[in-house]
Amino acid sequence: MKRTIALNLILASSLAVSACSFQKNPNKLPPATPEPVKVGMTKDEVREQVTLMEGTSFPDKLLGAIKLKDEDLLFKLVREVDQKEVNQYALTGETALEIAITHGWEEVIIALLSKGASPYKPHKKGSYTPIQMLQVPGRSLNEATGIITANEAKYVEQAKSSMNLGPAYLINFYSETRFPLLKVLSDGSRTIDFIYESGTDIAKNDINLPSKCDLYVEFFEALERLEGPVNLEPERLLKLAADTKSVKLLTYILSKKNLSNVEILEKVKRDSVDWKVQVAEILSLTKEEQDLVQEEMIKVMETITPQTLRNDLSKCESVVSLKANFPQAFMALVNKLGADVVDAKVADCLPGGKQPGWQKLYEDILEGNSVGYCE
Repeated sequence: MKRTIALNLILASSLAVSACSFQKNPNKLPPATPEPVKVGMTKDEVREQVTLMEGTSFPDKLLGAIKLKDEDLLFKLVREVDQKEVNQYALTGETALEIAITHGWEEVIIALLSKGASPYKPHKKGSYTPIQMLQVPGRSLNEATGIITANEAKYVEQAKSSMNLGPAYLINFYSETRFPLLKVLSDGSRTIDFIYESGTDIAKNDINLPSKCDLYVEFFEALERLEGPVNLEPERLLKLAADTKSVKLLTYILSKKNLSNVEILEKVKRDSVDWKVQVAEILSLTKEEQDLVQEEMIKVMETITPQTLRNDLSKCESVVSLKANFPQAFMALVNKLGADVVDAKVADCLPGGKQPGWQKLYEDILEGNSVGYCE
C-alpha cells in the first residue's frame, strides 16, 4: 500500500507525504515518545520507489521517471527491464516503445527494440503502431529500422515454436507482440501458414489438447477481425484437425467446404478410438459407414495396450457415446479394460462447461492479456 501511495504521489509531481487521521480512542493512552514524522523523500528514495513498485507496469514506471524529469532513472529502468515486461501497456494505453518514440528518445528506442519491444503492438485504445510512428516522413532512425528487420526473423521463429506447443501458446505470443501473422514474408509465405505443420509436432510429442485449450477456431475468428481474411486451406487444415484431435476445428472446416462422409473419414483417419467416436458424432453416417467405423475401432483396440487405450479414451463422454452408438466396439472395450474400469469412467460423467468464444479471446488480445484458459 505504501508503495502504491508513493507512486501516485510521484505521478502527481508531489513528493509530500499525506497525513492520515484516525478515530481517537479515549481509553487509549498516547505513546510516551511520539515517532518522528517524515514529510518528504530524497531523490534516491523516490527512484527506489519507482523502480521497485509492485503491480506497476514498466511503461507506467517510465512515465513516473518522466514526471520527475530524471533521465538517470529513465535509463536505469530501460537497462533493468525484464523481457516479459517490455511489451506491457501503461494505464493510459501506451507501450514503452510508443512513449519513447513520442518523446523522440532515439537511444531509448534502440535499447527497447534490442530488449524485444514489439513495434507492431498498437496503442491499447487504437490501431496506430510504433512502426507506423517510426515511418513518419522526416524521422531518420536507420539503426532502429535495422533492428526491426533483424527481429522479424526472430518473431517468425518464436511464432513457429509456439505453434508446436498448441494454439494457446501461439495466442499468447500474438497477444504480447501483435506480430502480424498474415503479413507476406520475403519468401512469399505467411507466418500463419506454418500452423499446418504444427499439428505434426503436437501429435508426435503426444501433447494433449483438452477441450478448453482447443482454441484454433476462436483464434481464427479473432484474427480475421484484427488482420483480415485468414484464407487458410481446408484440405491442409483437415490434417491439422486429425493430428490435434480437434473436432471443433473439423466442424469449422466443414462449414467452409462441402465434403462427403467418405472423404472426411479417409482424410482424418488416425489410430485413436476417441477420435473416431468424436468424428462420428458430428457426421450423419449411414449404417454401412457406421459399421465400417466400428470395425476400425475394434482393430485399433486389438493392436494397442490397455494403458494406451485407457489414455486414449480419457474423456468419459467418448465412452458414453461409444456405448450408445457402437455396441460391438463398446464390448471390445469392456473385454480389453474390464467392466469395472469402464463403469468407473461413465459413472459420474457430466458434460463439459461452456468455453469462452472468439469475442472474449478478441478482447484479451486487444488488452494484451495472456490466455489463462488452459491453466
